[in-house]
Amino acid sequence: SGIRPSRGWRWLQYLIALVLAVLMLVIRQGLVVGFDQRPLLILFMFPIIISALLGGLGPGLLATAIAALGIDYLAIPPVGSLRIMDGHDLIQWGFLLVNGLVVSLLSELLRHSLQRSEMNRRLLETVIAGSDNAVFVKDLQGRYLFANETTARFLGKQISEVIGRDDTALFPKATAHELMAIDRSIMVKAETQTHEEQLEMPDGQIQVFQVTKGAVLDGQGAVVGLFGISRDITENRQAEEEIRRLNETLELRVQERTA
Repeated sequence: SGIRPSRGWRWLQYLIALVLAVLMLVIRQGLVVGFDQRPLLILFMFPIIISALLGGLGPGLLATAIAALGIDYLAIPPVGSLRIMDGHDLIQWGFLLVNGLVVSLLSELLRHSLQRSEMNRRLLETVIAGSDNAVFVKDLQGRYLFANETTARFLGKQISEVIGRDDTALFPKATAHELMAIDRSIMVKAETQTHEEQLEMPDGQIQVFQVTKGAVLDGQGAVVGLFGISRDITENRQAEEEIRRLNETLELRVQERTA
């Protein structure tokens, strides 16, 4: 389970490579070969490519080896021998080996790249899902493409109720228009900024958030959306306000005593 295939699936990949290569040998031997009785080695790229795509380097090389040895013994003169007498046949046979090796190596690199990408994606999802910060991504029209559990909880919604909607469907009208104006400005400037947002939430409460928002760019550098990371600092601001009021009260009392 997990990102790496199970041992049973790994053995199945090798078995598939073996069966495909042998099956192609059988098909090749059943053909009424024309083309100057050439061995038609191009046929064997099919099982090699399929085996390499399914299993990577090992199964790809296994299919290559079976195809090369089988066609050498069964189809390349002198038949029944592993010798290759004709130079043209030797070139084709060598070309098959080289292509099989290249396809197998490229498939293995692709598999490793996909595994790393999948691992990074899962790690990122785990971190985001467990974050106390609201994390979200919007498209150019302001519709939510991604929102974590914290985002949905702040809004009093399920994630499925957030995705595909814009702020006008989630916040009171004035707050929604303010948020969308801020987002448009950030996307137009293609910048990242951190600021505070005081928002009226769907339940009518006023909450203060420290927000980092930035433009999402595609491979050509064009803006395709906006990301946001938002932290609820309402209690901090309330505490600061309470401390400010206490200080003002103390100062007033001091002034009254010294008057």
